[in-house]
Amino acid sequence: MNTPNFAIDHKGQKNCAFCRKEFSFPDIQWEGGDILYNPESLWLDSVCSKACFIDLDKKNGRDAFALRLDFCLANNGVPNNYLRCSFDNYIPETAGHRRAIAFLTSQMPFHKKSSIILIGPPGTGKTHLAVAAMRKYMLDTLTTSAAFVSGPQLIAEIRQATLSEEVVSSESVIQKYTTNKLLVIDDVGVEKASEFVVQSWYRIIDGRYAASCPTIYTSNMDKAEIESRMNSRIASRLFAGTNIPIDGEDKRGSY
Repeated sequence: MNTPNFAIDHKGQKNCAFCRKEFSFPDIQWEGGDILYNPESLWLDSVCSKACFIDLDKKNGRDAFALRLDFCLANNGVPNNYLRCSFDNYIPETAGHRRAIAFLTSQMPFHKKSSIILIGPPGTGKTHLAVAAMRKYMLDTLTTSAAFVSGPQLIAEIRQATLSEEVVSSESVIQKYTTNKLLVIDDVGVEKASEFVVQSWYRIIDGRYAASCPTIYTSNMDKAEIESRMNSRIASRLFAGTNIPIDGEDKRGSY
């Protein structure tokens, strides 16, 4: 508590800086004491209760984090084309789009199942929704422990580490992608399904499934196609989470 060393006008009504409720100075107690002061603006920025002070502090932290969120997204792998993706600028065109937004913006999208897969034809907005969900997750939890990677990029990174003689090993790459707090994997299943590709996908998907790590996948393929292209073990784990179909026409190139 800051106690100013000059006279303060305790008269009049003020609005709480958080809940905006109108209150008068004598009404306020701060853990049995006097009101918390902002020395520069007297009690203009005062709060009506300790609960509001805590909530205001959280809001200020959230606002500060939001200002650097685009940088965090870029630093965590989100491509430039998708850096601005949010639920605010996604235009739903079908009932399926609206259901997807309702689920992804809910309070606890990972409450019952640790993974989400967005399934649908190319260009229907799956990646936009996945990045929007990643943005919301990071903002809600104030964490930077989230990452975005495309399926081909992930497989290429593991392959390069396998063939390279450098310090980075394929095991360290797999560990990196199985320990993120949140991971978005875009375009699962587009690579040619060699033995190496199938084994790599199994290691990543099974590792995150076993650890219940929150994961968002996007794919143009349904469960039967993934099972045919890879195997039933991968398909079972990949589709064990919440399945969200994204329908509609290809939006790419339209304006």
